[in-house]
Amino acid sequence: PDIKKRRNTEGSVSIKNEKLRIENGGATAQNGQNTVEERNPDGIGKGSVLVEKGKLETKNDDNAPVLTLPTTEKTTANLVAEIQNLPVFKVKNVEMPAKTFDNPCKGPGDGCPTFGGKRPRGSVEKSFYVDVFGAPEYAFRNLTANSADFVNLLNARDSSERPRYAWSAGARASMVFDNGLAIRAGVQYSQINEKATFDSLGVGYIKTTINVAIQPDGSRDTSITTEITNGIFRKIRYNQYRALDIPLQIGYEIPLNDLWTIGINAGVNLNIAAWRKAEIVGNETLTRQDASSSIGEVNATFKNKLSLSAFGSLAAYRQLGGNWQLVIEPSVRHQFQPITQDAYSLKQSYTTASLLVGLRYRF
Repeated sequence: PDIKKRRNTEGSVSIKNEKLRIENGGATAQNGQNTVEERNPDGIGKGSVLVEKGKLETKNDDNAPVLTLPTTEKTTANLVAEIQNLPVFKVKNVEMPAKTFDNPCKGPGDGCPTFGGKRPRGSVEKSFYVDVFGAPEYAFRNLTANSADFVNLLNARDSSERPRYAWSAGARASMVFDNGLAIRAGVQYSQINEKATFDSLGVGYIKTTINVAIQPDGSRDTSITTEITNGIFRKIRYNQYRALDIPLQIGYEIPLNDLWTIGINAGVNLNIAAWRKAEIVGNETLTRQDASSSIGEVNATFKNKLSLSAFGSLAAYRQLGGNWQLVIEPSVRHQFQPITQDAYSLKQSYTTASLLVGLRYRF
């Protein structure tokens, strides 16, 4: 019995107890069995495989026989079953390194891409922001009389006072959860400016005329004529109504994409103090009256501490780079109670529309 072997990087092949017939450069096994011995180059183990009806082909330059296995379904299945029972194919359990799935991306500004612009729901992760903002405003004044006895005072104040402009500025801290819910609190200073014009009737000017007539006898006849012209005197004052509030808000934010997030906010403004520099038409004489006060001073016309005011806004946040965002937030603020004292003849309150613009930083 001849034994032909071919060694390569995958092991060795031995042909035992068979006859070989060479046809067209190939070797075909007839009426015998081929025993293939393989040795793993890593030295894990060795075994033997019984192959029926094998075929040898010469494919290399040295005409060494190479074993080619049949590919029929039945033969392949038998071969797999035999191979699985060999020691060389017994796979040892290998402990793989543990893989962690912590997400390093926490939100806009982390340098991580976002997909679909949606926040993960159901988590308790949260982000902290601080806003610094300013806002041009327009104040709509509501001035009413407590009774019909004070209609003249109401008309006098309506005709003498005109709105000018208003503004506010402040800072706000926000805690935004990954489900979109936001809680905000801060401090805000606001100021409403008005123009008051007071006209009064008085002496405009005095014209004196002296006439001198010379008589025939040379004497002089002197007469003096005085003409008094009345006039209207106008005085202009710029009134300022100031307030310091603590805004308390609840909001909801929805990210649209990598750049834009929109939100809605609602809440109340808790007033800390109110003071003013103002001159208005007086209650009794309908003449100019000083209604100014400093913080803490008692004033007969206006309150020094206001009631709650309602707040609502729509917001848009634009990513600028890093942890910075641009804030654009149109809002409305309405006072529940008037700023005037209960004993005053009129009730004065405001509804303010504003456009908040500022910067937001994410920690």
